[in-house]
Amino acid sequence: MASLPPHLLELEELLLQFPEDSEALLLSGVDGLLAAVALSPDPIPPEDWMGLVADDVDPATSFDDAELARIQELFVRHAADVRAAIARDLFEPIYAIDSDEAVLWEAWMDGFHRGLSARGEAWEALAHDDDPDVAVMFGDLGQLVMVAIDPDYKDYDPELIDEAEAIIPELVAGLHALRVDRIGPLLPRGEPVRSSKVGRNDVCPCGSGKKYKKCCGAAA
Repeated sequence: MASLPPHLLELEELLLQFPEDSEALLLSGVDGLLAAVALSPDPIPPEDWMGLVADDVDPATSFDDAELARIQELFVRHAADVRAAIARDLFEPIYAIDSDEAVLWEAWMDGFHRGLSARGEAWEALAHDDDPDVAVMFGDLGQLVMVAIDPDYKDYDPELIDEAEAIIPELVAGLHALRVDRIGPLLPRGEPVRSSKVGRNDVCPCGSGKKYKKCCGAAA
């Protein structure tokens, strides 16, 4: 991760303050989580992100108020970058690398799974489809998730797991295409949504989780 921009290196250092024995996500997992947030059929507001990152530990025991505020700021910044990259089909996951230079894609998938699970019913509605390509996509995704979260899981396609590093960006692109087809364009943050059908107090259709008047409506 040495080539990461300074703000992500800062976020990585902050996240390392979580207890080593916790299941809190580090940077790669947060990248996966925010990819799921960007794609979610049902918006996940920023105030919920930390709870998904640290589902087994109270962040207040690892960070002071200023650090928590800074983490949230860095989350929002990276979420905007992830969203824009996915919208333009340019997304590249941030994978952790171990001391043997092996790609630890499982850490990224753990975060992605947490984001998917936060809106499980909405994803279930998209997953149940007569299109065989959609069924294959969710089947492959399910195998990768199970391998990532359950070390005892054995019912998987070895070829799929061997190619996971390359397949994950393809799955993100496939989920993006499905979401666009069923819900509408995934607009990068900062590109206003202008629609006479959106009430000012409705949730903004850009997916930020904010009210329209506080988000894209303010730019319209």
